[in-house]
Amino acid sequence: MGLSATALFALLPYLALYLKQQFALSNSAAGLVVGSIALVSSGGAWAGGMLADRLGWLPMLRLAAALYVLVFAALFAARSAEAAIGLILLIGLCRLLMEPALKSALVQYDDGSGRLFKLRYMSLVGGAMLGPLLATAMAPYGPQSCFSLAAAVFALFLATSTRLRAGPAPARAGAAPLAVDRWAMAGLIALGFVFFLVFSQYESTLSLRLDMAFAPEGGPLYRRALFVNAALAIPAMYLSDRTIAKLPMHLQVAIGVAALTAALWLLFGAAPAQWCVDLGAVLFTLGEVILFPLPDIAAARLATNENRGRLMGLVDLRYLGFFAGPAMGGALLDHSATLLASVLCLLALAIFPIYLLNERRLQAQAPPSSCPPHHDRP
Repeated sequence: MGLSATALFALLPYLALYLKQQFALSNSAAGLVVGSIALVSSGGAWAGGMLADRLGWLPMLRLAAALYVLVFAALFAARSAEAAIGLILLIGLCRLLMEPALKSALVQYDDGSGRLFKLRYMSLVGGAMLGPLLATAMAPYGPQSCFSLAAAVFALFLATSTRLRAGPAPARAGAAPLAVDRWAMAGLIALGFVFFLVFSQYESTLSLRLDMAFAPEGGPLYRRALFVNAALAIPAMYLSDRTIAKLPMHLQVAIGVAALTAALWLLFGAAPAQWCVDLGAVLFTLGEVILFPLPDIAAARLATNENRGRLMGLVDLRYLGFFAGPAMGGALLDHSATLLASVLCLLALAIFPIYLLNERRLQAQAPPSSCPPHHDRP
């Protein structure tokens, strides 16, 4: 997980620049192409999950890794804008094949505590930290060097995957097929969608807000906020797992929502002051580590051996919030930062009642033997 995340985070910052420099695409066109990766992967994740259920998660991981190798090797050799754009869209196809299969494996081996999903989040954070550093080191060699790196990483995974064994799935007597309450699944998707509407502001609209409030120091201050978030994510997850995770789940969510709401006001609505940005980055990180894995952990409680890929793929529709978020944030910021901060805080607060309402349905729908007793703990 960590190696693939590092490879992708090393590559993604250069894709837009690659399209602009090599094929003279406009900024908006290059951004649209790169953004379509997540659109394809989240919109088609349910289909990828169906394949993982039918073929098994391990064959799907191998298939996705093989396609990644082919796509990145072809990008290295691409000589036309049409070919490069088509290959970049195929990265989204690779993701929709790999992500549900990976989560299906986590569901199979998780003990019901959600710990494996938290470890996956930590691996993503590690990739987000190491990937850009690696990309910066390789920058003098051009964007094609990142394609070579990504192809090599997934080729390594493909070679070592021959040692993996899926093993027999744990027996789950009376496991139900995908007859899960549609409102329960809709609630999980809504929970994640609202979170990502808010979460996406940190990597998009925040840079505009800080530039407006602190120009000409807005750029360096934004980079500092990104560094604080990346540097504290893993320690915050560790401390949360040792302290906050001992509380009942509804209190954990309440703490995460409170931290996120306070962070959004400090970052977007408070009077311009650098200490507000620093404290906001710390609180945002705390809210992120608590709330980010929540929909996956909740969906895993509903999963059976027959439907876990489809369920985990369906929940990935929440990532569409990454697309709506920046557009919404930019439009609100055009009116005023106070309006933007107010709307974001209301959305963050809405996460808690959505969670409480949906938890009632989840407790009623989870198959009796699909996981250990929940005890209101993650």
